[in-house]
Amino acid sequence: MKKLPDQVTDGGWSVQVYSGDRRLLCSLDPSHIWMLMLGIFLGLVMGISWVRVSPPAESEWSEPSAPPILNVD
Repeated sequence: MKKLPDQVTDGGWSVQVYSGDRRLLCSLDPSHIWMLMLGIFLGLVMGISWVRVSPPAESEWSEPSAPPILNVD
């Protein structure tokens, strides 16, 4: 009789989310986490570089000297 190999349990981890009627909603593997961390890192780098290259905002705002004239017919 041929012996079947034991189930491999050291292959990492996986998170699976099921609905109430036992249908698979989503599955998260280790590669998904690496992509999420890469996206967060790239987003931070882009955000920091965007702030550095953006022109400075006007620092002083002046009030108009005279109120606008309203023309009423």
